[in-house]
Amino acid sequence: MRVTNKHSLSTLLVGMLTDPSMLTNLTVTDLTLDSRKVGAGSLFISLSVDKHQSIEYLKQALTSGATAVLYEAKQALSKQATLALEQANVMAFPIKSLASKVSEIAARFYRHPSLAMTIIAVTGTNGKTSVSQFIAQGLEFLEQPCGVIGTLGIGRIGNLHETGMTTPDPINLQAILAEFCRQSIKYVVIEASSHALEQGRLNSVDIDVAVLTNLSRDHLDYHKDMASYAAAKQRLFDMENIRVAIINSDDEFGKLLISTLAKRKNLTVMTYSSQNNNTATLQACTVNLTTDGVDFLLAGELASSAIQSRLLGRFNVDNLLATAASLLAIDVSFNDAVKALIQCHAIDGRMQAYGGKNQPYIVIDFAHSPDALEQALKSLRVHLSGDGQLWCVFGCGGNRDTGKRHIMGHIADLYADRIVITADNPRTEAPEAIVAQILSEIKQQEKVYIEHDRQLAITYAISHAKKIDIVLVAGKGHEQYQEIAGVKHAFNDAVVVNHILQEANDPKQVLQRDKS
Repeated sequence: MRVTNKHSLSTLLVGMLTDPSMLTNLTVTDLTLDSRKVGAGSLFISLSVDKHQSIEYLKQALTSGATAVLYEAKQALSKQATLALEQANVMAFPIKSLASKVSEIAARFYRHPSLAMTIIAVTGTNGKTSVSQFIAQGLEFLEQPCGVIGTLGIGRIGNLHETGMTTPDPINLQAILAEFCRQSIKYVVIEASSHALEQGRLNSVDIDVAVLTNLSRDHLDYHKDMASYAAAKQRLFDMENIRVAIINSDDEFGKLLISTLAKRKNLTVMTYSSQNNNTATLQACTVNLTTDGVDFLLAGELASSAIQSRLLGRFNVDNLLATAASLLAIDVSFNDAVKALIQCHAIDGRMQAYGGKNQPYIVIDFAHSPDALEQALKSLRVHLSGDGQLWCVFGCGGNRDTGKRHIMGHIADLYADRIVITADNPRTEAPEAIVAQILSEIKQQEKVYIEHDRQLAITYAISHAKKIDIVLVAGKGHEQYQEIAGVKHAFNDAVVVNHILQEANDPKQVLQRDKS
């Protein structure tokens, strides 16, 4: 259920108009950035920079009953737009830097719901989803309702609804927070993507705790260079309302951020380390990886405790440290934080293990950046036993950062024994061109098998792997689709893996293969 409100336009726009005399007593009952969702009483906020699209969206909004329109003051209305507004008898108001103010307008409309809750925002190249989910798992375990907004959807962890975005647009974000508030949910954890931070989607969200997991190469098709990417992440920590910043002190960008934030007053900086950094607020000591998960000693400033976790992967130690720090930052006791950590379990598409016993272990992970792929492969290699081999099934997305493709090929060459290169989401690019770029830095090409059909590629790896091997299926994780030639097709790695494993255990299927 979406929370609805009724506001005078003068209340929503106070302090934003270049000419305050333009304010009227118009009342709006809805906000939207999407002309297709305009209804009677809607305030349509026009952000399109394309002149042709802008007029088409405006006409659609007016036809659907928009009460008023906001537009960027630097982009003067065209004669066509002015005529359309006059014909519809609708007023349009120019707002300077409109895109950055949408969040504040939405917050006013929904009566600043974040002020009534404790908000934790998690950013970083890798680990955002895992840390967010672990925090929510921990709070729910401690019988504290927690809302989640992120890659896997919105809602409480037992009832998430997919949105297709990591961080929703600012209007939907405020509406979601208002609905959480209506449900008396006290805690909310938000995945803060670099895109969302750059675009100001969280500008008027009152965030209490900000978390940085790490920073490595990703999204350079959007941010262009690492400096711009880092600057986008830092926007979260520049927000004045944050009272606690939690930083991975083993990360190079994290170290710079710690130094910068040390100058801030009224801000507590908590740090965590799994690499023997004795100055960190929380440390993971004597880390041990087993076939069943990870063990370590959680050492705080005043207490310590042994942690035995079912989670796979060395990097999940860092994710658990970030989770523990977040819980402590919102006044969860150390003992309760430990109890919460121990019960954290794998989430969709993040180091999810299948098979075992008489079949190879298959691990599905969302790793789609160079660092994430390296961490997944290095972690799984530790879990190998005897002469077991590590397989890597992966591809790279089309129409995205092409510069990471050869790097990921090089990483697979370094850390995997067998490589199966396949399609990720090729989108509108030719899969052959993507594969060629991945191959360019693989020196041991004799261990490479190429199969563009992802289902056949996964089948090949599992059917050729020995029972002591581990097969990493990387890149898509939880995704329920595969985008090929611009069309989204239903596809999920876990469904494919389960089907292959079940078929391998079916005597009828084995007999049929033998006959053929």
